[in-house]
Amino acid sequence: MAKNVTNVSHLPKGRLLSVIEAAEYLSISRSQIYNLMHKEEIRPVKIGRRVLFDRLDLDNYINGLKAA
Repeated sequence: MAKNVTNVSHLPKGRLLSVIEAAEYLSISRSQIYNLMHKEEIRPVKIGRRVLFDRLDLDNYINGLKAA
């Protein structure tokens, strides 16, 4: 059976992603990203007023879901 995989090839090649890009990367909504931040399940990188997410942190979050 084919898996439903989100195409993230359009995302920037850099390590840091915006809230919208992180939501696309995890296939969830922006509000869910903010909920995960509030619950401290993912930690943002703040540069000035920008809220960004490290791809490695998002991958670690995904790996943690697999282990649960």
